[in-house]
Formats: sequence, C-alpha cells, structure tokens
Amino acid sequence: MLKRAAGIIFATVLIAAVALAGQQPVRRGVENGRVEKADRGGEMWRAWTEESPAGGSVWLARLSGDRTFLPFQLAEGQDILFSPSFDFDRTGNPWLAWAAADGETSRVVVRNAVSGRNEVLSPSAMASVSSVRLAVDGRDRVWVVWSGRTTARDEIFARRFNGFIWEPPERLSSEPGRPSLLPCVAAAPGGEPWVLWSAHDGNDYEIVGARHTDGGWVRLPRVTDNGANDIFPVLTAAAGAPWAVTWQTTTAAGPIARMRTWTGRAWGPEVPADPASETAGAPAKPALRARPDRRSSLRWPLKDPSSFPPAERGEASSPAAPADLDDDRYICFGDSITYGVINHEYEPEKGYVPRLTLLIEKFYGPSTISNEGSPGENTLNGLGRIDSVIARVRGRYLFLMEGTNDIIFNEISTDASTFNLEQMVRKCLQARVYPIISTILPRNDWRWAQKFYRDRINNLNANIAKIAANLHVGFVDMFTLFFSHPESEGGWQALFSDDDHPNEKGYELMSRQWFSELVRTPFCPVQEGARRTVERTLFNDRLLNLLTWRHNPKIFNPVENMTYTIYRKDTTVTGSTFQVLARLPFSLFHAAQSYFDMTIIPSHRYQYAITLTRTDGAEGPFSDLFGD
Repeated sequence: MLKRAAGIIFATVLIAAVALAGQQPVRRGVENGRVEKADRGGEMWRAWTEESPAGGSVWLARLSGDRTFLPFQLAEGQDILFSPSFDFDRTGNPWLAWAAADGETSRVVVRNAVSGRNEVLSPSAMASVSSVRLAVDGRDRVWVVWSGRTTARDEIFARRFNGFIWEPPERLSSEPGRPSLLPCVAAAPGGEPWVLWSAHDGNDYEIVGARHTDGGWVRLPRVTDNGANDIFPVLTAAAGAPWAVTWQTTTAAGPIARMRTWTGRAWGPEVPADPASETAGAPAKPALRARPDRRSSLRWPLKDPSSFPPAERGEASSPAAPADLDDDRYICFGDSITYGVINHEYEPEKGYVPRLTLLIEKFYGPSTISNEGSPGENTLNGLGRIDSVIARVRGRYLFLMEGTNDIIFNEISTDASTFNLEQMVRKCLQARVYPIISTILPRNDWRWAQKFYRDRINNLNANIAKIAANLHVGFVDMFTLFFSHPESEGGWQALFSDDDHPNEKGYELMSRQWFSELVRTPFCPVQEGARRTVERTLFNDRLLNLLTWRHNPKIFNPVENMTYTIYRKDTTVTGSTFQVLARLPFSLFHAAQSYFDMTIIPSHRYQYAITLTRTDGAEGPFSDLFGD
C-alpha cells in the first residue's frame, strides 16, 4: 500500500511541480531518442533525451493524444545523454535508464523517479556504452540491459535490481571478438525477461538471445541464421499473446521488416512485418534511411524521397566472380554524401560522382561510374548491402566512404563502425574488388562543439586509416582535406552547404582527391593467357606452363609499382584455393611479361591470376582468371 501511494504521489508531484512554477520547463535541445510505453493503468507515457551545445537532458511526460502533457525534466548536465528507456513497477512508479558520456567516459545511469536518486550501473572500465534498455519483470524486479565495450568488441550486459540492491553485471554475449549490438528486453506478465540482440557470426549480423530462469541465463534458439544483415530487434510480450520479435533485414532493395513469434518451443515461420508499425528498426521511408532509430519519428529534411535510385529486387546477394568484373567500371559506395545532397536537397548531378566521372573518362577513356550512395545509411546497413552492389555492378574498383550517420546515431559505437567498415573492405577483397577507403568529414553543426562527437569522428577516422594500412588498400583522407582548407578562403566551413553535406566546391575537392588516389592504384595486369609448352634438354623433356601478360595501360606512375604476384589454383583437386606461386619485380622497360611455371603435374590443370603491388604494400585486384 505504501508503494502504491508513492506512485500516486509521484504523478501528483510531477504535475504540481510544473503547475507551481507557472510554466513548463524550458526545452532548449534537439531531441535525440524517444520511447513510449503504457503504465499499468493503460495511460501512455513518453521519455526522451535532448542535446545542445551545453549538454544533455532526460525528460518524461504523460501523453494526451499525440502531445506531451507537462514534460518533467529528470536529469540535466554537461554530459551527452542518450538512449533512454523506462518501465513501471507494480505500484506505477516509473524507472528510467539512459547512457551518459562526457568525452572521456561512458556510463549507464538508472533512476527511480520517486526516489529521485541516480545510480551508475556500468563498470568504470567500459570504453563505451550504448543501446540501454530497461524492463520490469513479473516479479517486480528491474532489469537493465546494454551494449558495452571494455577491451574487446561490444558485448551485451545485464543487471538486476532485486528490490534491495543492484546485483553484479552479467555478460550475456559469447563472442568477444565480434560485435554484439542493439539489445532489446521484455518480460511477460508473471514471467522472466528475455533479451535479444544482433551478433556478428563471422559473415553478417544475426538475431540471437537468452532468457533468464531461476538457474540463470539460458541461450535461446537463433531467430535468424541466413546470409543477410539482421539488425534492430524489437521484442514484445503481452498478456495472453505469444512472444513476437520484429527486426530489420538489409536487402538489395533496401531494409525490410520481418517478424517471428514464439510457439512455445521454437520460433515460428518468418513473415513480413507491418512496415508502418514500430518494428524492425524504423518507421516508413524516408525516416528509415535518415536515421534508424526504431523508437522515434525523426525529422527528415531532405525533400523528394522519390529521387532515390531504384533498386532491383531479387538481386544476387553473393559477390561477383573475379572473371565477371569490368576494369572500366567503378563503384561509388556510401551514404548521402556519395549520393549527392546540397543544402538538404537531392542534387546527385552536383555531387562528387559526376565530377569524378569526368576526370576518369578524360584520363582513361570511356568508363562506367555507378553512384551507389544510399542517403541516411549507417555502416550496419552498408555492410548488409555491399555484396549485392558488387554482384550487380561488377566494377573492379570501389570508392568507400561511410560512417557519417553512425556518429550521431549513438546506438552504434565507433568500434562497431570500424568493424563494419573493415568487413566491407574484406568483402571487396573477397570479391577481387580493389577498394579505396576514405575518412569521414567534420560536422558543420553544433555537435562539433561537443568533445564527445569530435572524439567519435577522430576515433573513427584514425581507425579507418589503420584499416587501409592493415589490409593494404587505397586510402584518402577527406577529413584533413576539408579541415585544412585555408582560412583565407573561409576555412573548412566554407566547403559545406548544410550541417554535414558539402557544397559544390566541397564536392569538387572530393572528386579530385579520389582521383589523385585512383591514379596511384596498382591496376591489375592484362593477361594474355597460359599455354602448355615443352622444355627440351639432352636428357629429358619437361612440360611447363608459359604465362604471359602486359602492364595495365592505366598505370600512371610506374615507379610506384614494385612486384607482380602470381597466384595459382589446381583445378583438378576438389576444394583447392589460390596460392602464391611466385613474385616478380615490376619491369619498367618491358611491357610484355612472362613466367614459366615449372612445378606443374602434367595430368593436372591450373588456373592463374596476377596482381600488382605498390611500393607501400597496397595490392591491386586480381587480373581476369586464365588457365592452361
């Protein structure tokens, strides 16, 4: 009875505190996260966070229709506050949790709205936290779940308030070398909580989970196990209804919503989810592509969403085979900066892609440059899309610039963004596509004044440079290009048309920077074939394979190229893969090149490919495959 009275007192105090002030609390920030939930009496409530140059705040309000009724500020400070979540206990008291970051540390904070006391739940050793979720189970215990990182990749953690104390955190994920992200938690009336999240399985993200029993956490059957990126799970449970999970799957045609229900022992069939519902990561386009916050309706300033380039359904999701790639076809892959946006308007004809096209065709002749920019995309969706783009376009060279939207979408850590970008580069290399990866640009908005966001940009850019160095691919530093723009010409801000999109001058500089790296590319040699020949001696004859090739005519500066690498695969042996056969110095004086493979088995057949490596270690793509 006392607890129920406390809940009534809270609601009364919330209204009275504002009424006595004579006005609602002043809201000065930009909303960055919203979640709505009904209390035990069926009344709808909303919690959200706001951001401004001065810091962040957390708000709670009862809803009247689609409008908030007397919003109440629960926290305010210089920290960035984000990822709010809340639920009600049996007495109607609201519990709230959120993430807080000050540029040096990240924390999970929980608050009982009646007691008014904040408690930090995450260990102090965590480098980052995100995706905070709170639920009250059927035994009136409060659970808080989040994604956090210590020294490894992002993992899933949970803590429980047993009515007296917060019990120690428990780790739910089991793959510390791969990211586990975007948890959701729900508890059926009278039941224990279930937690689902997106976990990378070595190829893509799948939906996995666990449920709590009296004996501890028990692993659930996988919700998904396929070749697509499955992200942003949402778990719901209502009295008398089965568990239902919805999520977002990235396809060649864009993100789609999917759903499965729990049958009692397993997940039922996968079916399409209602795209208009609060499921699978986002509302309908274009907000879905603007920023994939499944819990809020977000402002999308770009006009005319019909200008998105059409994507064919049913495209192959596997990478293109090396022999299918076109040496005169290039892919520009990224978000709205790649697509071409100026002053929040779709202007692809004024972006960097058409300008880069002019430079490439002037230098190399007729070429095809495919604009594969997807406005609003983050690296999670990009990772799920890149295979289908490579398979459809079949270009041998790819310009990669993505991560700008991750910076302001705080549910993704910069470590996870780095992992996603590295996987994109690896997918390119697996498909024998040569990628050139770029750092992201500074932001031309109030977030740049916040150390938290500057650090996210700087950390991601430092990691992008490491990806290029470690995987030996092309690299462009667009951030430094912009940030070092002369103050006499207006500084870096003079290159932007809005908060994060360049103007025409900025796009022109980008195209030149891309091209300056392209001309340094170790273009693959032009193979002329392999044929069996006989080496005759006084004592015996020996069968050999004679390989011949020519320098690629696109090579602009031969002195930057150092080594040809010949790869060989024995096609007679099932399951064989390409292995390094030989490395030969690049010859400036002979366009025609040759090599005798003297280690063949006469009864076997072989396939070959050749690459060119630059003096800095960047290795170009495979040549067209050829065999004896």
